Amino acid sequence: MTESGRSNRSIRLQGAKEVQARVRMYKGHLVLGPLASSAGSDMLLRADYHFETPVRRPELAYEVDEGQGYFIAEQNEVPTIGVFPKQSGDLWNRWQLHIAPQVPLDLEVVFGEGAAELDLGALSLEKLRLTLGRGRAEVDLSRLRKPATVSIHAGEGALSLRLSKNLATVVSVKKAEALSVKGFRKEGDLYYNASYKEGSAYLYVNLTPGKGQIQISQD
Repeated sequence: MTESGRSNRSIRLQGAKEVQARVRMYKGHLVLGPLASSAGSDMLLRADYHFETPVRRPELAYEVDEGQGYFIAEQNEVPTIGVFPKQSGDLWNRWQLHIAPQVPLDLEVVFGEGAAELDLGALSLEKLRLTLGRGRAEVDLSRLRKPATVSIHAGEGALSLRLSKNLATVVSVKKAEALSVKGFRKEGDLYYNASYKEGSAYLYVNLTPGKGQIQISQD
């Protein structure tokens, strides 16, 4: 019989002016979004975890060096060759990570199997790097209000990407087999929304498709 568990943790900024965050989950349900304002201006993150067995308990680390914060959350697995470790059984894990929306953020997410709900538009994103495996991912950037650089490597699972119609946006997609794009003008491998104007700052999304279905829309 397996022993399930849950844990939670709150992390304060500790003087950090900006943060690099790395989140790696290889199998389960990942929910990532903004921290409520009631948490306080000195709070960086609230994490809640449910894990199937103690060996799946996530590893968390945070440190600050000269105003730069470094946060890592990683599933405790034994890696094999490649980006994603080999999984055994149908084990269930659920992570909920809520990050302070006012902190400039460089975010990397690696997600394998399961479901990912990434509500990132309210965060102060400067860079986002997202690597997906066979899981289903919903990425919401529709509340983003300033330009950023986004890189997405899609996998075999379905990807839904929501962008803001009010923020100038350019999406680069090459050789996509199953792609649906709504509300954008296509020129070659590039898609422009109506807010884009040449010479102005814009959100740039570099999307490398996999074998899964990709849907791009804007709100």
